[in-house]
Amino acid sequence: MTAKRHSRLGVRYSFGAGAIVAALWVATIVAPWQAVGAQDSTAKPTTSPAEPPAGPKTNVYFQFGSRGFSIGGSKVTEQAANLTYEYRTKQWGLSVDGSSLKYGALGRTISGTGNSNVRFDYMLQPGDSLMVYGRSGSKPGTLDSVQVEAIGVAGGSLVDLQANSLGNPSMFGGRAVFSYPLGNLVLNLRGALEVESKPVVTQEVYWRGTTWAIGSTLYGNVGKAQLAAMVDISSSSSDSLGGKNLYPGGGETTFSLDLHLPIENPSDSTGDDWDSAFSAWFSSPFGATRADQPNLLLPLGNSFGLSGALSFPVGGATWGPSVQFQSTSASATAKSGATSLSTSASGWAANFGINANIPTGSIFEFTPEVGYAIGNASTSYGETSTKTVIVQRRGRTVTTTSGGTTATSLRGWWIALGVSAHF
Repeated sequence: MTAKRHSRLGVRYSFGAGAIVAALWVATIVAPWQAVGAQDSTAKPTTSPAEPPAGPKTNVYFQFGSRGFSIGGSKVTEQAANLTYEYRTKQWGLSVDGSSLKYGALGRTISGTGNSNVRFDYMLQPGDSLMVYGRSGSKPGTLDSVQVEAIGVAGGSLVDLQANSLGNPSMFGGRAVFSYPLGNLVLNLRGALEVESKPVVTQEVYWRGTTWAIGSTLYGNVGKAQLAAMVDISSSSSDSLGGKNLYPGGGETTFSLDLHLPIENPSDSTGDDWDSAFSAWFSSPFGATRADQPNLLLPLGNSFGLSGALSFPVGGATWGPSVQFQSTSASATAKSGATSLSTSASGWAANFGINANIPTGSIFEFTPEVGYAIGNASTSYGETSTKTVIVQRRGRTVTTTSGGTTATSLRGWWIALGVSAHF
């Protein structure tokens, strides 16, 4: 259960909040040459003018993980394997990643592969970069109504599932990032354009069409702390494909604030500092004419999140406990004959995780991770009629009276093991 503000392209896959917060900070502050997000139009292409390491460097990362959720009376399970290869010199980098997964809910199992991603980036100078990237379509590339219903048990931003990437077509895009010093501050400006070819489908698909994204970040230091304030706007143009498009339409505006604060080692004043990272964000969709989709637990709406992570050495390993909280609220309308139904939904999720980076020699590193999640989702219905009627949220039947409310508890866990090699 994690916020959707993060991307999975160019950054290690993660099953929980711990590595997600760490990856977010690395992607936005420390390593701009890795900060990309082509898989999701809401991902923020952020960068700061840090110096890249002397190359060339080769990194290979493999992760396998399993997670399970109890959502109301339904059980959801997912197993996923992810592989990433990256080659980097001081000025340019190439990365390739892919994944396979098995998802189960409502007695239905979906096995397939997520989008495979390829990215090439070139650094003009520290803080300025150009990038081209693409991805293959997922398999399955379209989803039947039963598969969509199974994903809809947990789909959306409250529950972190790689199954959300199923039904995505291929995509090609480009991105530019430029940074400008402003006294003791640094202003980062960025823009991206992504194109997905229009599919010819008889089943459901998640198609965004053409997407543009712009954003800016203001970086500064407050004592030992590094602070980054960000705003990002993205918008996509696509039609409903005759009711087969799972993309809600429109775009999204996101505001976020990140803080990175080194902490003096409390157990050894001469030892390495501990690292801490904190984030707060708010995102709001606009122009979403199809906000209530059958692959979503709740309709698309505003989201707010907070996260924090700590990184500290123990022996030769580095441990990283973390916590993340997210809430969302949304509304939608539907009709059944002459009766109009209004839907108001809200939900929250909290994730507690811990991971460790354990080096074994100069090349290999193991990264175990475990976590637990709790949350709740509720939906209230209002009608123009006081009679009990059968109405439709997209893809599901609801029987309710005016003022009726349904509440769903969320409980989940995850466990994963990663192995990386650095050359």
